[in-house]
Amino acid sequence: MSKVSDEKLVIAAVKGNDEAIKLLKNRAKSGIQTALEKRSVQGRGNDIKVLGNVYILKVLTFSS
Repeated sequence: MSKVSDEKLVIAAVKGNDEAIKLLKNRAKSGIQTALEKRSVQGRGNDIKVLGNVYILKVLTFSS
């Protein structure tokens, strides 16, 4: 399922497919971490990972 388009994953996620939700979260996390690294966020590599995870939680837990 990892080679499935984002559009198809979103449709599957809306229908309650847990694997699709997991893949979408992983794709988002990877993209955010890559963007942070490209922007040369100051700090240690682990700081970038932590900051990325904070963004992921904010984006993917939109119920709060």
